[in-house]
Amino acid sequence: MQMAEAMNITAAITLYHDETPEDLADFVEYMYGASSSIWGAKRVSDGHAKKYSTDKYFEIGNEIDTPNWGEKAAAMEAAAVKHGVGKKLRYAAPMQVGAHTNQKGWAGGKVGAQGYLDIHDGNGLFPAGQIEAYLRDFQAGGGYDTRFAIWETNTAQLHDFHRALMEAGDLASLDRDAPRLRIDSRTASFCSEKSGHVDLWEKGHGDQGLVFFTQNVTWLQPPAWVHSMVAKTWQPNQLNSTASSPLLDVTAASADGSVALSVRVTNTGNIDVTATVAISGKHLGEVTVVTLVAPGGNTSAVNPWQDTKYIAALFTACHVSPHNSRPQTDTCRHRLDLYRYIVPSAPKTVAWSKGSTFVFAAQSYTTLAFSSLK
Repeated sequence: MQMAEAMNITAAITLYHDETPEDLADFVEYMYGASSSIWGAKRVSDGHAKKYSTDKYFEIGNEIDTPNWGEKAAAMEAAAVKHGVGKKLRYAAPMQVGAHTNQKGWAGGKVGAQGYLDIHDGNGLFPAGQIEAYLRDFQAGGGYDTRFAIWETNTAQLHDFHRALMEAGDLASLDRDAPRLRIDSRTASFCSEKSGHVDLWEKGHGDQGLVFFTQNVTWLQPPAWVHSMVAKTWQPNQLNSTASSPLLDVTAASADGSVALSVRVTNTGNIDVTATVAISGKHLGEVTVVTLVAPGGNTSAVNPWQDTKYIAALFTACHVSPHNSRPQTDTCRHRLDLYRYIVPSAPKTVAWSKGSTFVFAAQSYTTLAFSSLK
């Protein structure tokens, strides 16, 4: 918990499924109780005088039908109210608890929208159908405000470029469907893998970590580069988007006030696709384009410890102004065998002010960050 606060990240803390409601209430007191309380005093004596941040999820059990989950979550919330943090904590149930979602009086109803079902995806594909089934059960059971989290995206032994395309597709689905499906968070498990798998790395496969590390090196596998690219182009307002080619998966988002635009494009096909990027009623400004592409079309490629940036996206991206459709060569120099920028071709029938034509490489993920919309 201290590490999460030091890193300024939201923690999802898994608690033992057989803890009693009383023990869980004591845990809340330890986290948030005053120094005059029994467990608050224990926290202080442990060296943490301040109360912990409320930016946390608490999951009671993991991949198990936790007994009396609702009673336990309700006991934690009652303690939270007692110690001044009512309605601020979030309580997750393993998806196995979801087997009871169509029953009246389901446990999740005890904590309302503070309750979550943690969906563990077994094939790395976005579980929209599964969540839609739960929502139907909620309605049949009398209507519940329970929300969802996706805290495992298991893909067996995938950390290669194919996994990068899977992550890109999942994140695009999350952008489009999260509000409708009540999804508040998703993780790409598992985040890191340790040095014990060097024997597998050398064979080009291994576990499903996005970040690998040894005693002296830490590096990103291809799917982690997707997350890095998304983080660098994130905007708060999701826009409706359409693609002219079935090979392209496109999402778009804008900044507040529509002063900037991010477009993310996944091409899972085996051919390059030429497409025009345009936004209705707006003129596009300068754009920064970054892409991650499978070397030689090989989606099984990974980043071995000997060449940790064999597949990487560079962020010294090409800046292309509306008045100059050819990028500066010194800005865009790159190794074509490892990664490449997809830069605009010269506009033909479409005026630059209304849109620009791009070539999206086969087996690639591309982000386009437009600096302004007018």
